[in-house]
Amino acid sequence: MDIENLDFNINQLKKFKLEVTRFMMAYKFALDKMDTKIDILKQEFEYIHEYNPIEHVSSRLKSPESLLSKVQRKKIPLSLNGIKEQIHDIAGIRITCSFLSDIYTISDMIQRQKDLRVIEIKDYIAEPKPNGIEVFI
Repeated sequence: MDIENLDFNINQLKKFKLEVTRFMMAYKFALDKMDTKIDILKQEFEYIHEYNPIEHVSSRLKSPESLLSKVQRKKIPLSLNGIKEQIHDIAGIRITCSFLSDIYTISDMIQRQKDLRVIEIKDYIAEPKPNGIEVFI
């Protein structure tokens, strides 16, 4: 085995790992920022309205293994730009509310944030997914 070739491959792997780590960190930091914004919205409701429509907040960052699996399944080119352009669920936040009207209130408040850009809205209350998931009231 050629040692110089092996060193080159190890250096390539290290470089790729660093790029992927930075790529994923950007999503993690975005989640952290959104968690802070949502916490501020919760406090605003508690102080101003003496009511908090947000029951629970959870967030998740797709694991590198899960991301790679999706890239392979969808036949997306293995590049960070390709992944960023074609996979839109790398990070996610779920906000649970007690009442349907609260969901729309929170959605409106998030959309009005001046430092956020909403790319897409999917209203599964108005248009339920055909996979059998139902909203129970």
